[in-house]
Amino acid sequence: GIGSVNDVLEIRSLSRDYPFKFDYIEGRHPKKDYIYKIEMDGKKIVYTGDTSKMDLSEFANRADFLFHEAAELDDERADKYGHTTPEQAAEVARDADVKNLVFVHRPAIDQETIMRARKIFPNILLPTDLDILE
Repeated sequence: GIGSVNDVLEIRSLSRDYPFKFDYIEGRHPKKDYIYKIEMDGKKIVYTGDTSKMDLSEFANRADFLFHEAAELDDERADKYGHTTPEQAAEVARDADVKNLVFVHRPAIDQETIMRARKIFPNILLPTDLDILE
């Protein structure tokens, strides 16, 4: 009973004329999940949602930042529940030849685990909420 939908909503066609390039692929998780890539002003950023370890060597190739979840510490549990360990995320970053790996959606990671991951891929960042990365 509100009348025409045009009285309430402005319907616009979607444009692909953005100042950035955007792409996504499906992650490996029990619930549908996506991995996003944004490229703008010569920078490439890739962000995974929850996902088991995947080959991102093409999708994330030479990204400036790969934001990768590292929610599990056990390989078997990671695969079973659709998550990645810090070491697995480091392998993904190494294989994709990214510049920086940023751990997100992560448990409290002890120094030994961080050192193991940095042996695989040294440029790992561990931001806290509201940190700004440049």
